[in-house]
Amino acid sequence: MKIHLFRKTARRSLSALLAAALMMGNAFSSMGVMPSQDSPQAEEVSSELLPSRFLSAENVSYVSFPSRFEDMIPDGYDEQYYVFTLDAVRDLSISVEFEDRDFGVGAELLDSSFESLSVSRRKNGQRITKANTSPGTYFLRIFPLSGSDGSQPFQVSLQKMDIATSSVAKVDYSELHLAAMLQGTDSPYRINGFSPEYEKFYSDDGESCFYRKREEPVFEDAGVNSGGFYPMPQHYYSSWLGPVADRVLPISDIPAKKDSDSDEDYARFLQEKGITYTGDPTPLVHVQNAIALPPRFAELEDGNEEELPGWDSHLKNAIMTYGAVTSGIYWGGASCEKEENIYVSGWDYAWATTSEGKKVIIPVNLFEDSDPLSVNHEIVIVGWDDAYPRENFRYAVPKGVATGSDALDSDEFLPERDGAWIIRNSWGEDSGDGGYYYVSYCDRRLVSNDNSWAYSAAETNDNYNKMYTTALLPYASGEYLNTGSDVFLTSTVFTAEKGAADVLKAVSFDIANNNIHYQICVNRGDEVGEGWKEENIYASGSKQYAGIYTVRLNKPLLLTPGEEFEVILRLETEDGDPLSIPMLRNSDTYSNLPSKEGLAFYSDDGDEWEDLGSGFMEPAEANNHYGYFTTKALCYDAKMKDGAVKRIPSIEVDPDDYYALTSSNAYEAEATEEKTAGTRSRSGAGGHVLKTREISVLGETALPKEVETQLPEAFDLRKVKALTPVKDQASTNTCWTFGSTACVESSFLLNGSNLYNYNYSSGIRLDTSLPVGRDGKAVYSFDLGDGDTLDDALFFPALLSWDGGPIEDAGGKLRWEFSGDTSAVDLTEFYEMTDGTGITESGEEFLLFEPVGSGTVTVSVSSADDPTKTASCEIVLMEENHVEQITVSPETLRLKRGASYQLEVSIEADADAKITPVFTSDSPNIASVDDTGKVLALHAGTTAVRVRAGGKEAVCTVTVWTSSGGSGSSGSSTSPRSGGSQGALYGNWSLGSDGFWRFEVNGIQYRDTWAYLYNPYGNGGSGDTGWFRFDAEGRMLTGWFLDGDGNWYYLNPISDGSLGKMCVGWVWISDDSGDEFCYYFYPEAGAPMGAMAKNGVTPDGFVVDEDGRWCVDGVVMKRG
Repeated sequence: MKIHLFRKTARRSLSALLAAALMMGNAFSSMGVMPSQDSPQAEEVSSELLPSRFLSAENVSYVSFPSRFEDMIPDGYDEQYYVFTLDAVRDLSISVEFEDRDFGVGAELLDSSFESLSVSRRKNGQRITKANTSPGTYFLRIFPLSGSDGSQPFQVSLQKMDIATSSVAKVDYSELHLAAMLQGTDSPYRINGFSPEYEKFYSDDGESCFYRKREEPVFEDAGVNSGGFYPMPQHYYSSWLGPVADRVLPISDIPAKKDSDSDEDYARFLQEKGITYTGDPTPLVHVQNAIALPPRFAELEDGNEEELPGWDSHLKNAIMTYGAVTSGIYWGGASCEKEENIYVSGWDYAWATTSEGKKVIIPVNLFEDSDPLSVNHEIVIVGWDDAYPRENFRYAVPKGVATGSDALDSDEFLPERDGAWIIRNSWGEDSGDGGYYYVSYCDRRLVSNDNSWAYSAAETNDNYNKMYTTALLPYASGEYLNTGSDVFLTSTVFTAEKGAADVLKAVSFDIANNNIHYQICVNRGDEVGEGWKEENIYASGSKQYAGIYTVRLNKPLLLTPGEEFEVILRLETEDGDPLSIPMLRNSDTYSNLPSKEGLAFYSDDGDEWEDLGSGFMEPAEANNHYGYFTTKALCYDAKMKDGAVKRIPSIEVDPDDYYALTSSNAYEAEATEEKTAGTRSRSGAGGHVLKTREISVLGETALPKEVETQLPEAFDLRKVKALTPVKDQASTNTCWTFGSTACVESSFLLNGSNLYNYNYSSGIRLDTSLPVGRDGKAVYSFDLGDGDTLDDALFFPALLSWDGGPIEDAGGKLRWEFSGDTSAVDLTEFYEMTDGTGITESGEEFLLFEPVGSGTVTVSVSSADDPTKTASCEIVLMEENHVEQITVSPETLRLKRGASYQLEVSIEADADAKITPVFTSDSPNIASVDDTGKVLALHAGTTAVRVRAGGKEAVCTVTVWTSSGGSGSSGSSTSPRSGGSQGALYGNWSLGSDGFWRFEVNGIQYRDTWAYLYNPYGNGGSGDTGWFRFDAEGRMLTGWFLDGDGNWYYLNPISDGSLGKMCVGWVWISDDSGDEFCYYFYPEAGAPMGAMAKNGVTPDGFVVDEDGRWCVDGVVMKRG
C-alpha cells in the first residue's frame, strides 16, 4: 500500500527543468504564483520575462469534478491551483480541511477569467458554496493562512449540491420514523426498558436490576411517548435506519390529543396505532458522522456553575461549519414580556400564603430551593446575535403581583450583558417568532451539562450497501469501558458473507474523548488474531471532538467470501487524557447482550489481548453484564441489487430477552433455568464486567483545542437558507426526534450534501509540465525547427482515493481520449506504447504526443472502471512566430440560443509570417467557436471566446440568452432572473424615517441582494410583481445601479406605485443636462436579466454605444 502526497518538485525533477526551459524560451510563466525567492525556480527565471496571464506548471493540477483528494502545496511555492470543469449548471460545494490549525490553508474560487468568486480564510477549515454555477472552467486556489507556512497536507472536496430554494422542500425527513424504529412495539431495533409491557425493578440487595413483564401495560411515559436521549438518534443514522422521507410517517397524520383523552389513552394510541414500526425503508442518505460538542458546565449545581472555557466558540463554529446544532434547554421559569425571548436565571413566580392566610404570588429562586433545573426539552440552535439587547429579556409580571421590589421586571433581574442565541423550537410556526426564539447568553440552562450535537454532510445511500456489526441495535448513553490509559486498542472480528463480492471500504466507530488520534488496521484470513500489524494500517487521522465517525480506508479491500476479517482500532489521546470506550448498550440501564467468545478483544499495548466474551470481572461492584464495541465494517457488495441494503450482525438480539447481570445470577440461571418475575434469565459463560454510569454526558474528557477562527458578531442559518420549515410536534413527547432531524436537514442544505458515489476512485488528477493560462488552458508553444521544444509536454495522471489521500493502486487503469484538432498532434508513439488500447497505469509519467501544427487539443483521462471520473485538459498549440498585435470584433456579443455569429480578427505581423489563429471558448457548452471564428450559442450564460496567435491574445465576451429564461452573469446568484408572479415573495414593506423603503419576511430584512417581490402598491393599487434591489443597510435602491460584475441596471425612481422596480426593454432616461437618451435593458434572463445593453446590437436589431445609448449611423439619438 503506497500513499502519495503530490510533492511535485520531488515527483518529477525532469518536468521542472523542462517547464523552466519552456518558460524562458517562450516567455510563458507564472507571474503572481512565483516560487518563493529562495527557491531554484525563482533564481532561474526572471519575473520580468513572465507575463501574468500564465501560471506555473508546478503548482497547477487538473482534477475531475466531483472529486475528493489530499495534497500539499509544492515546496518553494506559496499556493496551489486546481482546475476543474462543470459541464452543466451546478450548485457547487467546496470544502478544504486540515488536521493542524497551525498549518492551515485558505481557499479561493476563481472563474475562467481569473476573477475571484469567493474566498474563505477560516482557521478550522474552509467551505465555499455557490448556487447555480454556470458551466465552464474554474480554479480553486489553496494558500497558507496568516502565520502558517502551509507545509502540511490538506483535504479537498469538490462536490455537487442543491441549495436552490426548491431544495428545501425536497429535504423533508420524517421525525416520527426515528421514534418508531427505536421505541415502536414491533421494531427489531427498539431499545428495551422503554416498553409499556415491562417495568424495571431491583433485587433486595440493590445490586441487580431486572425487567419484568407487567400484568397490564402502562403506556404513559413509555414507548414512543417516553422521550429520548443521546446518542439514540445518532445511532439511528449510523445504523442506516434513516433518514427517510416525511411521507413515510408524517406528524400531520397523527391526530392531536383531545381534551377528553387521558394521557394514558393518548399514549396508548400513539404506541399501538400512531407511531408504529412498519418495516425498513431504505434511508435517503447515509449520515455518517455525528459530532459531540463540549458541554457548557461540568455538572449542574445552584446556577452559579463555572462555564467550561471556549464552549460557546465551539458551538458557534459548528453552526457555521456543519449547520444547526441540537441541544437541551430547561423550558420553564419566569416568562419574558415577549414570548420569543427566553431567559432562565432561576427565578420564577409561585403562590404563597401570608401570615394573614392570604394567597399571593411572589418571586422565588428555584436554585436556592436546590432545584438544578435540569434539561427538559430539546431544541435546535441556528445562530446568534452578540448585539441582541438585554432589555428584551425583561420578565413579565403576572396578574396579582405588584410592580416594584416584589416583581421581576426591574433592571436588577435583566441579564448582565447583551447577546442571544437563536433557537428553533418544534411547536410550529405560530409559536415564538415564526417558530424561533432568542435565548439570552446569560441563560443558565441552554446547553447545560450535556453535549450538543452536530452532523456532517451526508453521502449517497449507495456508497456502501452492506454493514457488518456486532448487533442490530443502537446504544444508549452512559456505557463505557474506562481504560485508565491514554492508548488503547480494540478488535472486532467479522465473517464475510458467503457468496458475496464484498469490498471493505470504511469503518465506523465511536469515541468518547476529544483530541483523539486514531489508526485502523485490518487483518484478514490467517492474520486474524495476530494483533497489530503496521503493514496492515489502512487509515489514520485525528478527531477534535468526541462522536460517531465513519472513516474511509486508504485502499478498498476485497474480502474472500466466508473469510474472517478483523478491524483493530488504535486510539490515543493527545494530552494523556485517559480513554473511555463507548460500548453497545440496548437499555437505559444495561446492555442486555449475550456472551460470545472470539468476537471482541482489547489491549493496552497491542501484544496481550483480552476476550470480552469470556469471564466476569470480580468483584462485581454494580450491574455487570456483557458489552461489545460499536465498530462497524462498511462494504460494497457488487452482487447486490441496486438500492438493496444488508445489515449483518454477529449476535442476534431479541429486545424482549433480558439477561442476568451478576455472576451469581448467571450461575443460578444456568443451573436451574430459573425465570424471575416473568423475565427470562439466561446465563453467560463469562463476559467482561462493565460498570453502568448513570450520567447525561458522554463522559469526562479533556476539552477540545481552542477555536481560533474569527467569529462574526451575528450569524443566522435562516439567512443562508439552510433550514427547513418549522414543524409542530403537537401532543407527542418527540422533541428529541424533531431536533436531530432538523439538524440533519440543515447540514444537508448548508453543506450541499456532498453526495458522492464512492464505488470507485474518488477522482482523477492530471498534471502537466506545460504552463497554464488563466483561462484554465495549457499552452504549448513550440518551434518546428527546434526539436528541443517538441518534448516539453509531459503528463502525470493518477487515481485519487479518500480519505487517507491519493493512493497508487496496482490495478488502477486509466483510459486516454483525444479530441479537437487531433491533426495538429502526432500520437504514433503513444498508441505504440499502449498497443493501441490507449490504456495506461495510474501514476505513470510520459509524453503523450508531439505537435505538428497550431490548434487546440483536449486530453481526457478517466478511470477504466468508472468513466464518470474524468479529468480534462485543453491544450492550445501555438507555433512560434512574430505577432505584434491581435484584435477581435466585436469585443462583446449577445446571442439568442441557437444563433451564430462570425467574429472578425485582425492580426499585425511580419508580411512573410504564416499565422494560424487559434480560437477557444472558456465554456464551450455555453458558446462554442470553430477554427474560423464562428460562434454558436448553445446554453444560457456568459463565457469568453479567445483568439490566440504568436503569444498574443484577444477576447470576445459572449452572452447567450433564451426566450424561456436561464442563468445569467456566469450563473451568479446575485443577479435577477426571470420569474412569474407565483414565484414572488410576499412580506412586509415599510417606509423608514430616512425616506427609504425596506422589505422583510418573518422578521428577516432583505439586505445586499436582489429579490423578486410582490408590490401591493403597483398596478394602480391592484398589486404587481417585479425585481428590486436592496443595499447592505436594507434600503431599496432607485435609479442607476452598478453590480459587482460591471452590469448597469435602472430601477424606477418615480413614485408611481412601482418605485424601485427594475426596468426592462427600451427606456428613455434623462441626464443631468435634461437631455433624454434611449437605453435597452434585456427583458430575458441571461446576461443577466435587466442588464443594460452596450457596445453592440440589441436583439431587435438596434445599435447601442459603449455607454448603452441608442445610435443611428454613429450618431447618438436624444430628445430634449
